[in-house]
Amino acid sequence: MSTQLQYKSWLKSKSLWKQPSVWEMPLFCLPQEDKALTAEIPTAPEKLVFGKRIEKFFSHLIQAHPNYNLISENVQLIENKNTLGELDFLVEDKSNGRVLHIEHVFKFYLFDKEVKGDSYEKWIGANRNDSLQQKLNKLKEHQFPVLKSLPAQRLLKKLELEDEDIDQQLCFNGFLFTRKEEDMLQSDLNSNCWAGFWVHRDEFNSSFYQGASYHLPQKNNWIMEARFDVGWQDYVSCCEQIDALHFRKKSPLLWMKRNDQLLKLFVVWW
Repeated sequence: MSTQLQYKSWLKSKSLWKQPSVWEMPLFCLPQEDKALTAEIPTAPEKLVFGKRIEKFFSHLIQAHPNYNLISENVQLIENKNTLGELDFLVEDKSNGRVLHIEHVFKFYLFDKEVKGDSYEKWIGANRNDSLQQKLNKLKEHQFPVLKSLPAQRLLKKLELEDEDIDQQLCFNGFLFTRKEEDMLQSDLNSNCWAGFWVHRDEFNSSFYQGASYHLPQKNNWIMEARFDVGWQDYVSCCEQIDALHFRKKSPLLWMKRNDQLLKLFVVWW
């Protein structure tokens, strides 16, 4: 599907939180979609991986928005041949003259109440190799503090900036999937980010799923709402693809069509 559809879908995405900050990290929310921001569409190679593609979208948005000026993006911080980290974006807010250090994140999380620990530990990646808790820890303990590192200080000096004049903000958008919709009530996360369900492979064998049609979107299209105008396949063909992905410990996102209704769901490998 087109980069234009992906970009517009990303623009509509919401912050994972409704409050203005999380863990004392102020949140940067995407400006509301308007014609000025979609008049020109960013270019992105078809094979560009999802994370890099989303960064391209954010960069394009900042450059297209009249209130912001992009100073730098994705600067690698290297000391003694060791990469200490990366500064995602340095942005001037023209409304007040302040400079923002923005870390940009987009995630898909599944709520698993069986996971021990705090609520954020129960929000895990589809392949069960990360969690919301782990990401917030990394942001709080490494990604934002790296602004104080020597390579970052050298960059700021080159840009004629001082770190005390920089406000750090987090742009953290994404989609949330649950076993049942009411699971969202157990969380302080933004319910507007709820996007669908997840099931185990054996549950997917039920007659409810066997009577539907399916589309397995490429990961770059996971951000989009399910659409009718795509190629659909039957349950058996879908299961063959699911099993091949599960063999590699990959959990696919499906678009499901049943009785002229569309639904998004993950069928997890674990």
